[in-house]
Amino acid sequence: MPSALRLNFSMTTTETVIYPYPLRYQSIHDDITLSYMDTGSGTKTILFVHGLANYAAAWKYQLSGLSSTYRCIAVDLPGNGFSSRGDFPYSMFFYAECIRQFIEQHKLTDVILCGHSMGAQVSTIVALRYPHLVSKLVLVAPAGIERFSGTDILFMQAMLNIGDFLYADEFHLETAIRDSFETASPDMPKMMEEKKTNGESAVTSMAKHDHSIHTRHAE
Repeated sequence: MPSALRLNFSMTTTETVIYPYPLRYQSIHDDITLSYMDTGSGTKTILFVHGLANYAAAWKYQLSGLSSTYRCIAVDLPGNGFSSRGDFPYSMFFYAECIRQFIEQHKLTDVILCGHSMGAQVSTIVALRYPHLVSKLVLVAPAGIERFSGTDILFMQAMLNIGDFLYADEFHLETAIRDSFETASPDMPKMMEEKKTNGESAVTSMAKHDHSIHTRHAE
């Protein structure tokens, strides 16, 4: 049965986040605990790493489809879902080290590492730094491997802003999500609702984190 958990994203709002499988927790450091889902019982393990402003349940369709053949684990990166929040670096290398520690503490071997967008960049770093931990690498719409000219960079800085995307109105969010797919799935309306909820939750979460950092720095 899915787990419906209430997650406090800010001082004033509480969201209900649905995880399709029971949520578990693994302490990987003194002040870092990762929440994750673990389902399936195959001889090979796929470890799923989500992208920016998302969480482990983004992989629910993959977990449902692959868990009959593979052991499937999807983690919440720090600062996302129910994993620890704090004054962490939140860099690609920081996330990569978190994944490395998670793999080692679970004594996983020959892991198939599957990452989406930012999670694909994190997964690539793990595979390059610790090739003995990873047997295969699956990159879904990977970030971090593009090459841009100076003109491209100036154009994107002028036209694209992550804050503008996350705070965009409903119409622009739907347009951005729909344009991310070459062909529309029958589940598109449902998936868009999930994406909009994830984006709104990420905004309040990041706003709370930014406020706490600025408060500590002011002190």
